[in-house]
Amino acid sequence: MATSWFTLEIHYNGYFVDLPQKMYFGGEVHMEPSINPDRMSYLEMQSILEDLRQPRVATIYHKMPDQDLDVGLRLVSTDQDVLDMFAIHTGRGNIQIYIVADMDEVLNEVPLAAMEMDGVQKPVEVEEVDLVDSSSNSHYSMIGEEDSCFDSDYDPHIYGGHVGGGVNEDDESMEDGNSHEGEGLKDGNSAKAEGRGDGNISEGDEVLSDYAPSDELCSLVDSDMEDEAPRYLEFHEDRDMENPQLCLGQLFSSTAVFRAALREHCIKEGRDFRFKKNESTRVTAVLYRAKRRAIEQIEGNAAKQYMKIRVYAMMILRHNPGSAAWVKVERPQLDVAATFQRLFVVFDAQRRGLLAGVRPFIGLDACHLKGHFGGQLLHAVARDGNDRMYPVAMAVVEAECKDSWSWFLENLAAVIGSVEEFGWTFISDRQKGLVPSFDAVLPRADHRFCIRHMYANFMAEFKGKALKDLMWQAASTYTVQEFTQAMEKIKKKSQAAYNWLAAVNPTQWARHAFTSRPKCDLLSNNLSESFNSMIMEARDKPIITCIETIRRIIMKRYQVNKAKMSHHQWLLCPRIQQKLEDRKEDAKFCEATYAGGRLFEVTSKSQTLVVDLERRTCICRQWDLTGVPCCHAITAIYVDGAQPEEYVDPYFHVQTYLRSYEPHIVPIPDEQHWTGVDLGEPVMPPPLRRPPGRPKRVRRKGVDEPVNPYRIRKHHQSLRCSKCRVYGHNTRTCKGQKIYQGFATAWPWLGIAWPLLGHAFPLLG
Repeated sequence: MATSWFTLEIHYNGYFVDLPQKMYFGGEVHMEPSINPDRMSYLEMQSILEDLRQPRVATIYHKMPDQDLDVGLRLVSTDQDVLDMFAIHTGRGNIQIYIVADMDEVLNEVPLAAMEMDGVQKPVEVEEVDLVDSSSNSHYSMIGEEDSCFDSDYDPHIYGGHVGGGVNEDDESMEDGNSHEGEGLKDGNSAKAEGRGDGNISEGDEVLSDYAPSDELCSLVDSDMEDEAPRYLEFHEDRDMENPQLCLGQLFSSTAVFRAALREHCIKEGRDFRFKKNESTRVTAVLYRAKRRAIEQIEGNAAKQYMKIRVYAMMILRHNPGSAAWVKVERPQLDVAATFQRLFVVFDAQRRGLLAGVRPFIGLDACHLKGHFGGQLLHAVARDGNDRMYPVAMAVVEAECKDSWSWFLENLAAVIGSVEEFGWTFISDRQKGLVPSFDAVLPRADHRFCIRHMYANFMAEFKGKALKDLMWQAASTYTVQEFTQAMEKIKKKSQAAYNWLAAVNPTQWARHAFTSRPKCDLLSNNLSESFNSMIMEARDKPIITCIETIRRIIMKRYQVNKAKMSHHQWLLCPRIQQKLEDRKEDAKFCEATYAGGRLFEVTSKSQTLVVDLERRTCICRQWDLTGVPCCHAITAIYVDGAQPEEYVDPYFHVQTYLRSYEPHIVPIPDEQHWTGVDLGEPVMPPPLRRPPGRPKRVRRKGVDEPVNPYRIRKHHQSLRCSKCRVYGHNTRTCKGQKIYQGFATAWPWLGIAWPLLGHAFPLLG
């Protein structure tokens, strides 16, 4: 009978989840066709998995035909298991294989020691093997050299050939793996290092015990036996157990002594470990970071928190009625578990406070979440009566794109009201997908661009301080005439720069074209940047812990701001009062003439302007846009016999401010008290979207931002050699003659003439 060929359907990079029904979540699927069972063995299966970059600690299962994962999984660990697997699936053609790797061990596994090979340090696992001494036939246990997977964020204490050796994390010698402690481990961990003629171990070498008695039988290196130093270090229970220091190639008298030493070492070093093999003659132990496990116990497991996200949303609605907590999931097929995609949260106190006394001006921005599953946090921030930020809404999404921004804007409009009713004005950094989202979702909304981010795009094509100043002048002017004059100056300077700016609608970046409804003339989106800084501590936490941390920050902010302002006795908020006082100083140079009704003619320097106290406007438009009287209006108000504070917009009154902070966010208990809630179907975590390279911890600098504000950048600056004083190279690559600083300073031409004189007169050279 002809041999049946099989196709292996391999599921890997995922894990099993015990729901009401066991499921294999996440990961990828690989189809391995044309498998001949007669030529298949367990070793061949391991080769296939190696091609898929699976760790050797992974466990292999196959699923029985016509059975679910709860009862149908069978372990594959030997050649006989492979033969049984093919026999069971005879006539079916397709075999489902599931690979399970303990990700906490694979990602966080920390090797106990490291060996150096060809100048590159290679991580190893701690393994105890049976070693027979040919001289005495006694049995020793040795730390072996088996490779293991390890996290790129390694523990610096394990490098240099020993553990816990007191290595300074800032030591530059650690960068290339050539620390002094590691030099003694190159050849079988010999104690003799380069430059030590007598072979004794110095105090800094903690690979050994604290002392080595001269009468010890197994002294590591004898002065008469330098060339015959033993290959391995020996561990002595009576001497070394008090402070065990473990290293590669170390020998133990028995497995019991090794277990005791390992246990004592981990206690002192604050690490955790587990035994992969724990037999009478062979022990394999893996050390991993106890810190990560401790963080998970405190902050929660990232994957498990996604499974509780629907319950958390219900708890928000239960304790804060009127809030919005909406979860969006992905389900490509009905028989596939729902996967988290987005979460939108607005607390009822935020919504009511916004509508009670906050200006209709909202900044939009996004920031990266730095947890295990990544993602983006979209947020909306308003501006309160004291010119401070007022958080409005936030959402966790998979990425910053048109679809996610459209979803966020739709939910935001549904919570805070329509643009037609409240006249919302938005400002943003022109993020990816946000501009087309406004066109699709909020076409009638006023949308401004942050001038700082707009200039970052502008300077990519048009550089120079002159154009920068002219662009800022055009953006910051309050009247059409001043804007036109600034644009004409830009046109004379660069026609291309003028065309670039003219292509952008002035209502999105120039003050003179802003609407006066929000009483805000901001040109930058700094409020959103302040919010990003405020929530920095929450951005690397699991999703529920992240939202809860932000909730506590906002909850505390509400009460602190309310308490501070409740003791304020003035009519206006402090920052607005200070702004008004500054304009009163400028009013000293103005002169107002009464023109009848509530109209005044005000002369300021070489200008003549018209102020209408009835309509609360000035032809300079500064009062119109900010809601605070300008210096011209203040002069007219004094002539009218009133006080300028009476003409400030009510948005800036202390009582209005207190109304915006009157609602409070109700605390939410932890999950131990989440009772009476239908758990429903758990939500699976989103797929990992890991970009290549090490995760970034620092915000990417803008093109106009210096890397270090206290250091002058050397970009586009010519190098000058301090040796020969010639431009174009430095001292390291210099091939010329040295010029003394005094001569070169006194006679600059000497820097060029001196090498020529050196050739003509060798003594001068």
